[in-house]
Amino acid sequence: MKRTGSVGAGFSVATRQAKMPTRQTEFCVSPGGLGKLQEVQRPAACLSPVARLCLLTIVLIFIWPRPADADGERRVALVIGIGAYENVTRLVNPSRDAAAMSGTLRDLGFDVTEGIDLDLPQFTNKVREFGRKAAGADLALLFYAGHGIQVDNENWLLPTDAKLLDRLDLEYEAINADALLRAMENAKGRVLLLDACRDNPFREGFLSKGQTRSLSRGLARVNVENTGTLIAFATSPGAVADDGFSGGEANSPFTAALLANMSAPGLEIRQMLTRTRQHVIAATGGRQVPWENSSLVADIYLSGMPAAPLPESLDETFWKAIRDSRDPADFTVFLRRFPNSGFATEALRRYEVLAKVAGTEALGSATLLPASRDCPTCPEILQLTAGAFVMGASNGDESASDNERPAHRVQVAAFAMTRFPITFEEFDACVRAGGCSTRPGDNGWGRGLRPVINVSWHDAQAYAQWLSEQTGQNYRLPTETEWEYAARAGTTAPRFWGDDHAKACTYANVYDTTAAEVSSFGWKPHACSDGFSYTSPVGSLKHNPWGFGDMIGNVWQWVADCWTEDYSGATSAVALADRECGERVARGGSWLSDPSAARSSTRLRMDVADKDIHIGFRLARTLR
Repeated sequence: MKRTGSVGAGFSVATRQAKMPTRQTEFCVSPGGLGKLQEVQRPAACLSPVARLCLLTIVLIFIWPRPADADGERRVALVIGIGAYENVTRLVNPSRDAAAMSGTLRDLGFDVTEGIDLDLPQFTNKVREFGRKAAGADLALLFYAGHGIQVDNENWLLPTDAKLLDRLDLEYEAINADALLRAMENAKGRVLLLDACRDNPFREGFLSKGQTRSLSRGLARVNVENTGTLIAFATSPGAVADDGFSGGEANSPFTAALLANMSAPGLEIRQMLTRTRQHVIAATGGRQVPWENSSLVADIYLSGMPAAPLPESLDETFWKAIRDSRDPADFTVFLRRFPNSGFATEALRRYEVLAKVAGTEALGSATLLPASRDCPTCPEILQLTAGAFVMGASNGDESASDNERPAHRVQVAAFAMTRFPITFEEFDACVRAGGCSTRPGDNGWGRGLRPVINVSWHDAQAYAQWLSEQTGQNYRLPTETEWEYAARAGTTAPRFWGDDHAKACTYANVYDTTAAEVSSFGWKPHACSDGFSYTSPVGSLKHNPWGFGDMIGNVWQWVADCWTEDYSGATSAVALADRECGERVARGGSWLSDPSAARSSTRLRMDVADKDIHIGFRLARTLR
């Protein structure tokens, strides 16, 4: 059966397939205490009968099919790709971008009107046809890929036959971007996606470079006047976007990132665009930063709404059933399911009492052991004793993404971790010994004690294996849980130095006033200076309370875990849950991170093959 629902002005209909369980399963808590639920075969290791009954009730509420919404929403789209220009530079990818976008939007339930390589009359007719379809629609979406120019702070889109010999020709040979917005003005919700920020294609006439002051690079900022509108650009105002073909890609970086994220279920469109921006920044080395302007007053879900939240009464029902339990595992399940409940504090107290009585280790903080090395040229490590902390972002952290929540308390076994990110000096030793097959480039910034960059997840794994062979120890990438435990170092604020991101430059190499002087990105720098424009030698700034340096900033750091959309399904690491998963996690931010990214709970989704100038890693070591 299908389940449907809508938000706001009918902008989104979510469809899911739900199936009842076909076999009986018992759930238990993993040996680490507040761990993820696991299926087991031995009933003795599992929850008490009353807790199992409560958990079954919750499972049934989530998976039982709901009746479909009687009122379907109407979603229309116009997709235009223009590359076969007659008088200016041709583009290869717009037609591919448009074809791929049309297919994706049809799969998402849009009535799609498509136009490829249109001259002016054809372009005008398509916009007119779309305007009629958009009238009264719940959502109208328009995607354009092709040449766009900014003249006198206005944006113009070019059909195939545009010549533009003088300023007056703009009115008769090009399409003003405002006309696209007017075509959608009678829809309830409006989305305009412009992959049209490429460089000036004209080499002669009044738009040739140097011939007019009215022409500017890229497209101009567009102020959204009508409520319920979102406009997204391939890059920031005044900047130029990449077509992608010069690198052999089938789509532009912006369109490729849109296609990779649009079909992800449960993402509100602004979340989807945030992920798109992350992908484009990674793909272009920070040269291209997508940007949007919005007056939306309701959520838009292109590929289905997120799972329905638990009814408010369920935490009370569950609590009443377990509050007199003598089994600490019952309270771990409660804390996992209801981390923000009014009963959570008492549940944690009950767990600690029962765990202590049972002879298990109660929740506590780590004890830092002295730094050491396993060989003279090995990276310096710090050993941490077992402890516990609250992982993820609190509800009060306005900079956090949904993938950082819910916050949840976890236990961590004793382990060791390198004090700093692995340096070029350390990684180059692996290359010279034949343990690492690729010698990564340093982007001209220098090697030595700077953190190694341009390394993939597989490169990090190769170094860990080589170091393990050299030392006889078990080096590996840390789990997300281990990484955040060490990064927070017993603190609970978004950053281990506190809530004031202006103090970042004392502790972290981030995007600041120094970096902004040489690298112009589309986000606001930290209001301080750390003295470094790019990466810095490790340990250049103050370490965190447990002695770890560069935990936040300098380079994003690969961890072992497969990517998960949030923390709702597990309270401990899901590292290597799928050894073949193609998407892993990076933590910590980098030298180009703004204040919203330079936090202890920030997570970045990365393909295992990705290599970039802001990605490195550090290692954990299993203690014997």
